[in-house]
Amino acid sequence: MLRVLLISTLFLTGCTSTNHIASVRMVVDVPAEVDSISKHLNCSWQKMPDPMYPAKGHDYSCVADPYASVILFVASDENVGIEGNKQAIKKIKLIWKEWDKDSHIIDAKPDASRFIAYLAQRFFEPSKATKLVDTFFGDKDKVFTYKQLKVTYQHRQKPMMALHRLEIENTNKHGLLYAHLPPHEITK
Repeated sequence: MLRVLLISTLFLTGCTSTNHIASVRMVVDVPAEVDSISKHLNCSWQKMPDPMYPAKGHDYSCVADPYASVILFVASDENVGIEGNKQAIKKIKLIWKEWDKDSHIIDAKPDASRFIAYLAQRFFEPSKATKLVDTFFGDKDKVFTYKQLKVTYQHRQKPMMALHRLEIENTNKHGLLYAHLPPHEITK
Protein backbone atom coordinates (compact mmCIF):
# COMPACT_ATOMS: atom_id res chain seq x y z
CA MET A 1 0.00 0.00 0.00
CA LEU A 2 2.87 2.36 0.77
CA ARG A 3 4.30 1.77 -2.71
CA VAL A 4 0.92 2.56 -4.29
CA LEU A 5 0.72 5.75 -2.23
CA LEU A 6 4.25 6.69 -3.34
CA ILE A 7 3.40 6.06 -7.01
CA SER A 8 0.21 8.10 -6.67
CA THR A 9 2.05 10.95 -4.96
CA LEU A 10 4.79 11.04 -7.60
CA PHE A 11 2.21 10.95 -10.35
CA LEU A 12 0.13 13.75 -8.88
CA THR A 13 3.22 15.86 -8.19
CA GLY A 14 4.16 15.53 -11.86
CA CYS A 15 0.65 16.48 -12.97
CA THR A 16 0.24 19.46 -10.69
CA SER A 17 3.63 20.88 -11.59
CA THR A 18 2.49 21.06 -15.22
CA ASN A 19 -1.10 22.16 -14.66
CA HIS A 20 -1.26 24.22 -17.84
CA ILE A 21 -0.35 21.16 -19.91
CA ALA A 22 -2.61 18.78 -17.98
CA SER A 23 -5.61 21.03 -18.60
CA VAL A 24 -5.35 20.78 -22.40
CA ARG A 25 -7.91 18.29 -23.73
CA MET A 26 -8.46 16.94 -27.20
CA VAL A 27 -10.57 14.32 -28.94
CA VAL A 28 -8.54 11.20 -29.70
CA ASP A 29 -9.23 8.31 -32.04
CA VAL A 30 -7.55 4.91 -32.33
CA PRO A 31 -4.59 6.02 -34.53
CA ALA A 32 -3.90 9.06 -32.32
CA GLU A 33 -3.97 6.94 -29.16
CA VAL A 34 -1.75 4.27 -30.71
CA ASP A 35 0.73 7.01 -31.63
CA SER A 36 0.66 8.42 -28.08
CA ILE A 37 1.09 4.99 -26.47
CA SER A 38 3.99 4.21 -28.82
CA LYS A 39 5.73 7.45 -27.85
CA HIS A 40 5.14 7.33 -24.10
CA LEU A 41 5.13 3.70 -22.98
CA ASN A 42 8.12 2.08 -24.67
CA CYS A 43 6.32 -1.20 -25.43
CA SER A 44 8.43 -4.34 -25.59
CA TRP A 45 6.30 -5.29 -28.58
CA GLN A 46 3.14 -4.01 -30.25
CA LYS A 47 0.48 -5.66 -32.34
CA MET A 48 -1.73 -4.07 -34.96
CA PRO A 49 -4.42 -6.17 -36.61
CA ASP A 50 -3.94 -7.43 -40.13
CA PRO A 51 -6.63 -5.71 -42.26
CA MET A 52 -7.44 -9.08 -43.84
CA TYR A 53 -7.87 -10.75 -40.43
CA PRO A 54 -9.01 -8.15 -37.87
CA ALA A 55 -8.08 -8.65 -34.24
CA LYS A 56 -10.74 -10.17 -32.08
CA GLY A 57 -12.13 -7.47 -29.81
CA HIS A 58 -9.25 -5.01 -30.02
CA ASP A 59 -7.37 -3.07 -32.66
CA TYR A 60 -4.05 -2.59 -30.93
CA SER A 61 -2.02 -4.07 -28.11
CA CYS A 62 1.12 -2.89 -26.34
CA VAL A 63 2.98 -5.51 -24.33
CA ALA A 64 5.41 -4.42 -21.63
CA ASP A 65 7.62 -7.49 -21.27
CA PRO A 66 8.51 -10.85 -22.86
CA TYR A 67 6.15 -12.71 -20.51
CA ALA A 68 3.14 -10.54 -21.45
CA SER A 69 2.70 -9.66 -17.78
CA VAL A 70 1.34 -6.19 -18.58
CA ILE A 71 -0.74 -5.59 -21.71
CA LEU A 72 -2.65 -2.53 -22.86
CA PHE A 73 -5.41 -3.00 -25.46
CA VAL A 74 -7.26 -0.34 -27.47
CA ALA A 75 -10.55 -1.30 -29.15
CA SER A 76 -12.46 0.78 -31.68
CA ASP A 77 -16.19 1.24 -31.98
CA GLU A 78 -17.01 0.00 -35.46
CA ASN A 79 -20.48 1.57 -35.30
CA VAL A 80 -19.28 5.12 -34.63
CA GLY A 81 -17.11 7.31 -36.83
CA ILE A 82 -15.87 10.70 -35.64
CA GLU A 83 -14.73 13.75 -37.56
CA GLY A 84 -14.63 12.38 -41.07
CA ASN A 85 -14.66 8.63 -40.47
CA LYS A 86 -11.87 8.37 -37.87
CA GLN A 87 -11.96 5.29 -35.66
CA ALA A 88 -13.66 6.09 -32.35
CA ILE A 89 -12.21 4.43 -29.24
CA LYS A 90 -14.74 2.20 -27.50
CA LYS A 91 -12.58 0.55 -24.83
CA ILE A 92 -9.11 0.61 -23.34
CA LYS A 93 -8.16 -2.42 -21.30
CA LEU A 94 -5.13 -2.88 -19.05
CA ILE A 95 -4.17 -6.34 -17.79
CA TRP A 96 -1.46 -7.07 -15.23
CA LYS A 97 -0.44 -10.58 -14.26
CA GLU A 98 1.09 -10.13 -10.81
CA TRP A 99 3.23 -13.24 -10.54
CA ASP A 100 3.73 -14.83 -7.12
CA LYS A 101 7.26 -14.50 -5.80
CA ASP A 102 7.55 -18.29 -5.77
CA SER A 103 6.96 -18.45 -9.52
CA HIS A 104 10.34 -16.75 -10.13
CA ILE A 105 9.04 -15.21 -13.36
CA ILE A 106 9.34 -11.41 -13.06
CA ASP A 107 8.18 -8.51 -10.94
CA ALA A 108 6.08 -6.56 -13.44
CA LYS A 109 4.83 -3.98 -10.94
CA PRO A 110 7.11 -1.24 -12.32
CA ASP A 111 5.62 -1.79 -15.78
CA ALA A 112 2.09 -1.92 -14.36
CA SER A 113 2.83 1.37 -12.55
CA ARG A 114 4.03 2.98 -15.75
CA PHE A 115 0.98 1.87 -17.74
CA ILE A 116 -1.61 2.89 -15.14
CA ALA A 117 0.14 6.25 -14.67
CA TYR A 118 -0.15 6.83 -18.42
CA LEU A 119 -3.90 6.07 -18.42
CA ALA A 120 -4.51 8.20 -15.32
CA GLN A 121 -2.64 11.15 -16.83
CA ARG A 122 -4.22 10.74 -20.24
CA PHE A 123 -7.89 10.41 -19.32
CA PHE A 124 -8.39 11.75 -15.77
CA GLU A 125 -8.04 15.12 -14.07
CA PRO A 126 -5.20 15.07 -11.51
CA SER A 127 -7.68 15.28 -8.61
CA LYS A 128 -9.46 12.11 -9.84
CA ALA A 129 -6.43 10.13 -11.03
CA THR A 130 -5.60 8.73 -7.60
CA LYS A 131 -8.87 6.80 -7.54
CA LEU A 132 -7.95 5.02 -10.78
CA VAL A 133 -4.42 4.19 -9.57
CA ASP A 134 -5.61 2.98 -6.16
CA THR A 135 -8.34 0.88 -7.77
CA PHE A 136 -5.88 -0.80 -10.11
CA PHE A 137 -3.50 -1.77 -7.31
CA GLY A 138 -6.35 -2.97 -5.10
CA ASP A 139 -7.78 -6.43 -4.63
CA LYS A 140 -11.50 -5.58 -4.70
CA ASP A 141 -13.69 -5.50 -7.80
CA LYS A 142 -14.97 -2.00 -8.48
CA VAL A 143 -17.08 -0.11 -11.01
CA PHE A 144 -17.32 3.68 -11.22
CA THR A 145 -17.92 6.41 -13.76
CA TYR A 146 -15.92 9.52 -14.47
CA LYS A 147 -17.40 11.99 -16.93
CA GLN A 148 -18.27 9.81 -19.94
CA LEU A 149 -16.05 6.90 -18.96
CA LYS A 150 -17.17 3.72 -17.25
CA VAL A 151 -14.33 2.09 -15.32
CA THR A 152 -14.56 -1.60 -14.43
CA TYR A 153 -11.88 -3.29 -12.36
CA GLN A 154 -11.63 -7.01 -11.60
CA HIS A 155 -9.12 -8.77 -9.38
CA ARG A 156 -8.84 -12.56 -9.58
CA GLN A 157 -6.49 -14.84 -7.69
CA LYS A 158 -5.19 -17.53 -10.06
CA PRO A 159 -2.59 -20.24 -9.56
CA MET A 160 0.81 -18.53 -9.34
CA MET A 161 -0.57 -15.01 -9.93
CA ALA A 162 -3.12 -12.34 -9.21
CA LEU A 163 -4.84 -11.07 -12.34
CA HIS A 164 -5.68 -7.34 -12.43
CA ARG A 165 -8.03 -6.29 -15.23
CA LEU A 166 -9.08 -2.68 -15.78
CA GLU A 167 -11.45 -1.57 -18.54
CA ILE A 168 -12.15 2.04 -19.43
CA GLU A 169 -15.21 2.20 -21.66
CA ASN A 170 -16.12 5.29 -23.65
CA THR A 171 -19.88 5.86 -23.16
CA ASN A 172 -20.12 8.97 -25.36
CA LYS A 173 -22.77 8.15 -27.96
CA HIS A 174 -20.88 10.15 -30.59
CA GLY A 175 -17.63 8.29 -29.91
CA LEU A 176 -15.84 11.40 -28.65
CA LEU A 177 -13.12 10.44 -26.19
CA TYR A 178 -11.33 13.37 -24.60
CA ALA A 179 -7.73 12.98 -23.51
CA HIS A 180 -5.13 15.19 -21.85
CA LEU A 181 -1.69 15.65 -23.28
CA PRO A 182 0.64 13.44 -21.25
CA PRO A 183 2.50 15.96 -19.05
CA HIS A 184 5.82 14.10 -19.24
CA GLU A 185 7.46 11.00 -20.61
CA ILE A 186 6.78 7.80 -18.69
CA THR A 187 9.88 5.69 -18.89
CA LYS A 188 11.12 2.44 -17.42
